[in-house]
Amino acid sequence: MIKIIFFKILLIVSLISVCPPSVYAWSNDITPELAKKLHEALKNKGKNYQPRTHHLNSDGSPKYTNRLILEESPYLIQHAHNPVNWYAWGSDAFAKAKRENKPIFLSIGYSTCHWCHVMERESFENQTIAEYLNTHYIAIKVDRERRPDVDKIYMTALMMTKGSGGWPMSSLLTPEGKPFFSGTYYPAKQFLELLQKAHTLWATDEAQLRTMSEKITAAVEGRQHSLKQAKHIGKERVQIAVISLLNQFDDLQGGFSSAPKFPNESYLYLLLDTVIREQDQEVLDALTFTMDKMAQGGIYDQVGGGFHRYSTDNAWLVPHFEKMLYNQAHLVQTYLQLYHITHEDSYKRIVSQTLDYVLRDMTDSNNGFYSASDADSEGQEGKYFLWTMEQVKNTLNPALASLAIALYGVTPEGNFSDDPKHRMGTTILNLSGSIRDFAKGNKLELKTLYRDIDRIRQQLYQKRQTRIAPAIDKKVLTAWNGMMISAFVKAGKAFYEEKYLNAAKRAGDYLWQTHHYQTVAKSGLYRASLDSKASVLATQADYAYLAKAYIALYDVTENQKWLIRAQQLVKEMITLFWDKEEGSFFMSEQSVNGHQGVPLFNRPKDIYDGAIPSANAVALVVLSQLYYRTGDDYYYTKAMALVASLSAIIKTAPSSFSYFLMAVNQLNFGELSDVQYGAKGHVRLEKTEVSQRHEKNQHLIQLDIQLTMDKGWHINSRYPLDKELVATAISLGNKEKKHWKIRQIEYPVGEELKLTFNDDPLSLYQNSVAIHVTLEAIGKPLVSIPLAVNYQACSDAICLAPQEQLIYIFPEK
Repeated sequence: MIKIIFFKILLIVSLISVCPPSVYAWSNDITPELAKKLHEALKNKGKNYQPRTHHLNSDGSPKYTNRLILEESPYLIQHAHNPVNWYAWGSDAFAKAKRENKPIFLSIGYSTCHWCHVMERESFENQTIAEYLNTHYIAIKVDRERRPDVDKIYMTALMMTKGSGGWPMSSLLTPEGKPFFSGTYYPAKQFLELLQKAHTLWATDEAQLRTMSEKITAAVEGRQHSLKQAKHIGKERVQIAVISLLNQFDDLQGGFSSAPKFPNESYLYLLLDTVIREQDQEVLDALTFTMDKMAQGGIYDQVGGGFHRYSTDNAWLVPHFEKMLYNQAHLVQTYLQLYHITHEDSYKRIVSQTLDYVLRDMTDSNNGFYSASDADSEGQEGKYFLWTMEQVKNTLNPALASLAIALYGVTPEGNFSDDPKHRMGTTILNLSGSIRDFAKGNKLELKTLYRDIDRIRQQLYQKRQTRIAPAIDKKVLTAWNGMMISAFVKAGKAFYEEKYLNAAKRAGDYLWQTHHYQTVAKSGLYRASLDSKASVLATQADYAYLAKAYIALYDVTENQKWLIRAQQLVKEMITLFWDKEEGSFFMSEQSVNGHQGVPLFNRPKDIYDGAIPSANAVALVVLSQLYYRTGDDYYYTKAMALVASLSAIIKTAPSSFSYFLMAVNQLNFGELSDVQYGAKGHVRLEKTEVSQRHEKNQHLIQLDIQLTMDKGWHINSRYPLDKELVATAISLGNKEKKHWKIRQIEYPVGEELKLTFNDDPLSLYQNSVAIHVTLEAIGKPLVSIPLAVNYQACSDAICLAPQEQLIYIFPEK
């Protein structure tokens, strides 16, 4: 016994000799073995590592180091030197809470969250508050971007109890993980008072808090379940959602809510879909007004490109300055669609500038895309993005400076300050209107103005690079990278820009090689990687968004590897996440729900379309796309089951399912893409070579419809030589016959072949055929022109049912 004690003392002494005192911030909690591990982790960060704390030793080393130093999350590592005894989400924390019967303080945030930083500085770096937390609570820190399933259930509790949510999320839980109090940011004094009151209640009336937690838990579980009775979802439900959004439309400053204003890309997708399918000019007007205001406002980085997360005011002027990868991905796709509809070059510029920003500033050496950039730099929100009049004049020559000051609204007093009472002369660059109107009002040639604006942006950007830039969260998230790949693919195809397509292909391969795993027992995805080291099992969103990205790559490259990968991901997604009892997909695997014995009290589902489309909505798009491309009825059956499982709850609040309803349209009425598939995937249709011109006061549109058939398959020609067979034909949709006419269609001559099921030769199209169409305007054009492509696909042994597919053309105004 004496020898054992002696050796323990020797071990402690030896550890003290290699570990600085900082690792002993909590001597009753940090074992010598763990202390050594923390010290080694800190040492491995290297000489250039900057501890994020003001608690430093005389040599500059951190005074405190907690377990978060062992994590692979930039957000958790930010808190690794707080005096708070943080645990990461895991069984150790919950076991300790149960063992000591202490409530849990759960803090959820992300690395670029401004108010997370504020609460860290005010409270988590406060030694008095930290000591109180360490004494009376078990403190757990969660990165919501790595564990969205954990965030989901506690955010649901917060929304149900407070009516609103946000980050940092601050929750108090029982040792079993059930919430009895939920909140967000608290100033230091209020936060300490909250902790004190909750501790007193836990000590004097624990039963009451546990009863409260059971009620909240039951309410959260009830909300996660969809209503049982399936309903049909048709055009009526879509129309109700669109009307609801238009009723929320701000016709003075754009957007579909009051401040704070988010882009709400899910809304934009549905409204764009409605514009095209229903020729709805009112919806288009609301969209263009909103998206113009966003692009002109401070929410858009006028110098570097890319969108900030949201606007704090009604006018889209003052942003919350962080930039999230998901906003760039979805806004690129919505502005690209708006460019297709309107042919307005300003939207094309927004798309290109945003993608160039991602390539330049948000792409790692392994070709993945970083998650986000911070709102703060040098301890101040937005400082990196602000300009004074003097700074503009000192950066540009007099002519360009004068133009920039007028164009971007730079004034001596400025338009932004952390303290509204004292503006400090700093300006958020913004446009008061369109560049086209600015050129007209100042009698400038538009092409020359754009050239000068590009020079201004380049020089201001170079000057801005000399400033201390906001921190970048360099983790690579699978779902967000999938979103970004889709954006690069679509823009690359639309603009014939190889650098965008190549970026998408490189990222697609990186994710497959690094984030996808294959063992003897199973295959699947990881959600995140940092420095090419993948970790954390993926959520359903990761599978859905990456599969969608691979389908986009397949459509452009026609390389089967992308389609095969998408099919494998969807197979894994269904196996791991499908709810066999109620339908639809869970967010996380069953194994993750009880990961390391952590008591997630509910297995959540991502069904509501919020800042980004929900994972279930994206899954519906993917299932629909795979059905059209492969002809496999399994995908259609699963898609219909997904629609049925959520149909009743969608009926209660259609606008909360905007992207899902867009996906229903796609399933029911076909895709809106220039590339489509039919005949159970055996026929590929593509709209190419669209040109428009005005000839003797006539508006003419010329285009090719390219049909490509799989080997062994054909379609009947325009004159198939058999009256019983359906000829290939192109016609106008009914709505357009009053506004356009087909001036000419050039059908190629078919190839005459004799098939086994017909005694006489037939005229057929095999391999690939291009049909040239010329349209002529005969009235005021509507938003889009639906061209109906009718054909019948056959092999040598079987003919499929005839079908009609719509390809949409967008006339220039």
